[in-house]
Amino acid sequence: MSEITLHVNGVTLNGWTRVRVSASLEAVARTFVFEHATAEEFKLASGWIRPNTPAVVKIDGEPVVTGYAIKPDYSYDKSSTVFSVEGASKTIDLVESDITTKPNRWTNATIRQICLGLITPHGIDLNTWPGVNDNQRVPRFKVAQGTKVHSALDDLVDDYGILLTDDEQGRLVLMRVSEEAPPPESFSAIVEGDGGNVLTGRFTADGSGLHSDYICKGQRSGSDDDFGEGIALISASVTNSLVERWRPLLIRPERRITKARALDLARWRAANAAGQAASGVYSVGGWRQGDGSLWKPGLLVPVFDERVGLDTQLLVVDCDYIESPEQGEVTQMRLVPPAAYVALGPDERKRTRKRGGLRTGMQVWADIEDSIVAGDLLLSGASGLLEGP
Repeated sequence: MSEITLHVNGVTLNGWTRVRVSASLEAVARTFVFEHATAEEFKLASGWIRPNTPAVVKIDGEPVVTGYAIKPDYSYDKSSTVFSVEGASKTIDLVESDITTKPNRWTNATIRQICLGLITPHGIDLNTWPGVNDNQRVPRFKVAQGTKVHSALDDLVDDYGILLTDDEQGRLVLMRVSEEAPPPESFSAIVEGDGGNVLTGRFTADGSGLHSDYICKGQRSGSDDDFGEGIALISASVTNSLVERWRPLLIRPERRITKARALDLARWRAANAAGQAASGVYSVGGWRQGDGSLWKPGLLVPVFDERVGLDTQLLVVDCDYIESPEQGEVTQMRLVPPAAYVALGPDERKRTRKRGGLRTGMQVWADIEDSIVAGDLLLSGASGLLEGP
């Protein structure tokens, strides 16, 4: 059994009866909900926790959330009293705060410089995953006062195939998955079947977010020697052969782009949609793997699901640490093919086709179809590849 504790104002609070800590590659701020265990704990907590008190959540002394206890709540009747507290990572301020100060305009600045300009006033640091080039220069970037900080950051990185998340220390994280910097592999596997560790599971193949064509249209700047219709309009597209009917998606970048960047963006959107269309949600007992390390977002995990007939590697996107009297300690994870987060560069399609490399685009469907050796899940026509100019 692990011990989960909430640290506020130099006081360690433990003995909670219900806990849920949620972290995700797709969320900028981790969240937590604690419910008190004993009358003594309630008395101590109620005397120390005020809204927006700095707080750290730890599992066996290891930080998992650094942020604030935002919402203490007291409820009671004649026979019982319940105290709960909700909180979030420091990065919650990026989600809920508006931009009100300068600079709010950058010219030829790097992604890192712009990010730091937006987050430093909030006392938040920046962490960059391997494989993310945060030194790429952005020709022009401007945000209006009153824009949410997170919205501005999202607009900044979206055209570069970069995702925003946070980490255990409350830092903003720029992440992507690439062939050169694959995600770390887990020590343990997720196993459904005899001797397995799966308590509950679900695998979903959802085509509602897939499109037949991903068309990126934008503009790029000209000069005295470089002008005309070819400068005014840039267009690139990729085709998803899995979707046979006409279901186009039009992508319009916020900033001026080149033909190569337009194609990269179309490939990124198509690959992301393909990867997100296949997902598994699994609950396993305990919060730690066989080597003692915590389950966490960003791990590449072998998944063996006898019931579905799945034998492949998936990426942990969402990870919830749950504790309750009914189940004890449980980790609930949502996993998708890593192709959902691979940002494609001009030559990455060729590199990722080699044996053992990360699979991209619609190749993920071929991988999953090949891994299904039994069960009722059928992914017909799953061998299609992304096609583009």
